[in-house]
Amino acid sequence: MLKFMGKLDHLVEKACIYALVIAVFLMVIFSSGIIFLRLFNITYLWVDPFLRHLVFLSAFLGGALATGNGTHIGVDVLNRVFEANNLHTLRKFTTAIVALVAFVTLLILIKTSWDLSAIETKFGSEVFPGVKSGQIVKIIPIGFAIIAYRYVYVLLKAIFLPIEALPHSQANTELEGVH
Repeated sequence: MLKFMGKLDHLVEKACIYALVIAVFLMVIFSSGIIFLRLFNITYLWVDPFLRHLVFLSAFLGGALATGNGTHIGVDVLNRVFEANNLHTLRKFTTAIVALVAFVTLLILIKTSWDLSAIETKFGSEVFPGVKSGQIVKIIPIGFAIIAYRYVYVLLKAIFLPIEALPHSQANTELEGVH
C-alpha cells in the first residue's frame, strides 16, 4: 500500500511541477500581453481575473510541492535538535504529529471550501466567457485535497518507514555544506 502511495505521490509531484510551470508561463505571457495592449488602450476584461486565478492555482501547487519536500509546515527547531542529538524517534513523532494535525485541518478546509464552491456555483457570476465563478473556485478544495493527500503520505512514512525516508531538516541540510 505504501509503495503504491509512493508511486502516486511521485506522479502528483510531477503533475504539480508541470502545472506550475505552465501556470507561470501563462502568467508571464498574459501579463506581458495585457501590458502591451494597454499601450494601445485595448483591454480584455477577463484577463485580470484569469491572472488572479493562475496566481491562486500556483500557490496551491507550490504548497503541494513544499509538502512533498518537507518544507511546507514543520517544527524545524525541534527537528534540528533531534537530528543533532540522534533522537530519531522523537523526530519521527513530531513529523507524524505535524502531518496529522495538518491533515485534520485540511479536511476542515476542504469541506468549507467545497461549501463555498457550491454557493458560488449557485449564485456566482460569469468570470470568463462561458465560465462561472463556481467552476473556478473549485481550485480551492482540489488544491487542499492534493496537499492533504501528500500529508497522509508523510504521516504514513513517519509511522512505517525508517528515519532515512523522511526529509532532512532544511536548516541542517543547508548547514552541512558550511564548515
